[in-house]
Amino acid sequence: DLKIIDEPRTLLRALQGIELLELPDGPQCCGQGGLFHLAAPELSSVIRDDLAGKIVAMNPDVITTTCSGCLMQLKTAMAAAESKVPVIHLAALINQRSQAGEKQ
Repeated sequence: DLKIIDEPRTLLRALQGIELLELPDGPQCCGQGGLFHLAAPELSSVIRDDLAGKIVAMNPDVITTTCSGCLMQLKTAMAAAESKVPVIHLAALINQRSQAGEKQ
């Protein structure tokens, strides 16, 4: 765990038109954790679904992360919740926003 917490938030705050929503209890595990989702799939699903419920309740326009495992897990969670909210990597979000800014 690299504990990179503040840097992605700094990047998000620098993007125009972004309102950063934080989970009420702070950063949380998505339940994927390396091989955890394979070693304990039932518990992984419970953790994933709990996190998904919290995210859906916040009604975000987009979900972003820098973790590839969380990206996969959250995409699965949002699909299971029948949510249309896109889940994208932070680098992709920055790229989208910078390209949109160039077109304006």
